[in-house]
Amino acid sequence: MKAIFQLLKDNNIITSFHDHTCHHKFIYENPNFFGDSNSSLDHLLDPCDVPDMSLGQYDTEWNTCDIALLPYLLKGYKGTKLIEILKTERKLNKTWTYAQMNYSHKKILKNGLIEKKYVIYPFPQDQCAHFFLAMKTEDIDVTLKILCNFAKGARVFKFYALYGTWGVIGCFCHPLFVADLMHKLDQIDEITEKELYQRRSITEDYVLHQTLELKYFDFDKQTLEYPYHVYKEKIKEKIDSE
Repeated sequence: MKAIFQLLKDNNIITSFHDHTCHHKFIYENPNFFGDSNSSLDHLLDPCDVPDMSLGQYDTEWNTCDIALLPYLLKGYKGTKLIEILKTERKLNKTWTYAQMNYSHKKILKNGLIEKKYVIYPFPQDQCAHFFLAMKTEDIDVTLKILCNFAKGARVFKFYALYGTWGVIGCFCHPLFVADLMHKLDQIDEITEKELYQRRSITEDYVLHQTLELKYFDFDKQTLEYPYHVYKEKIKEKIDSE
């Protein structure tokens, strides 16, 4: 994927890019409706109990029914009702039985491949600002403290994870909170690098209806490998033809 972005940059289609790879699970925290909507960052370095972000290890082998069901669960399709998912799959000429779907559902939940999470907006959705903050310190334990304490107890929905040596936080919040966020972060000497990205043009409905493309799942290797080399060549052909 990095090679694709580099190709786009080399051809002046994009001006810059930053890549951060995640090997941890996200932690989600819903807003405290009695908390401050424009939270201070005074307690970022306070001691805290950092939740476990490890992905875990599993020796489960996933079959075609498991993988077919997974995208529906990821986007909460029709309340994740198996009978509705089964009806949709039948329209695609799939021959799963309800028993197969039910077994796969229990298997996915039992092995922790997916968990049910609720996203509660701190304000009406169209009044929320949405941003991603990537930041880095010289000590991974300090980074973890900042992830854990950022907007803790505030009227903010946040989700966060480690991306290598970087910490990444996503937030839905009051627009005032993000207005001077970078200035507040400038006061934290321990933060050595930071990047702030506000999302403006993509709606939440669009995001919530996106899911994994699993047609490239290799059942023999039990891995998901996208043909990025093919994508790169197609993009290169398109660029060369213009």
